[in-house]
Amino acid sequence: MQTLKDDKRALILTVAHREFLKSGVKKTSIQTIATCSGIAVGNIYHYFRNKDEIYCAVMQPTIQALYEFIDIYNGERGLNIEFYTVEAYQQQMIETLLCFVRQHQPELRLLLFHSVGTSLEYFRETLVARQITYGERYLEGMKRKHPHLCEVSPLCMHFLCSTWTSMLGTLCMQDDLSDDRVRLFLKEYITYGTAGWKQLIQV
Repeated sequence: MQTLKDDKRALILTVAHREFLKSGVKKTSIQTIATCSGIAVGNIYHYFRNKDEIYCAVMQPTIQALYEFIDIYNGERGLNIEFYTVEAYQQQMIETLLCFVRQHQPELRLLLFHSVGTSLEYFRETLVARQITYGERYLEGMKRKHPHLCEVSPLCMHFLCSTWTSMLGTLCMQDDLSDDRVRLFLKEYITYGTAGWKQLIQV
């Protein structure tokens, strides 16, 4: 019986995911999800209280993947000063970010630009705030390993994290760019960013 319930819930999310990407959140109704899934509207409410709850559940895997991606590159793995000078580290970052964006591009675009009227409407601000927390922890870790590095002001950290979020949004909107052109953009962004960080923290 539980398996049947899980299957119905998964079907609702699969159909909602498709309809949200196709028509947007605002234009996708519970009735549309019910019709396309073959599950009565009343039964959908056994699994989700409203459309917003469905939308949040649909977006959760993408949000989790994004947080895990950020965590990896701001965690112990990222505490390597060679990132600022060794091209191999930078190239690995480019390929990982490219792969991540390609895998989640439609969902990220929906999440970052078309979540108005949902509980995730201010996700961009939430992401910046989370990035700031990660950034502060990252710098603390770097300082422990490399005590000579300089501090970064809170306002500057906020600006840098906002810029990263804007970069991610820019990538998500580029459907027609080849992987090579995206790689070029990321290389330019990292070159620009690492030069600034090197000056800021005196690598």
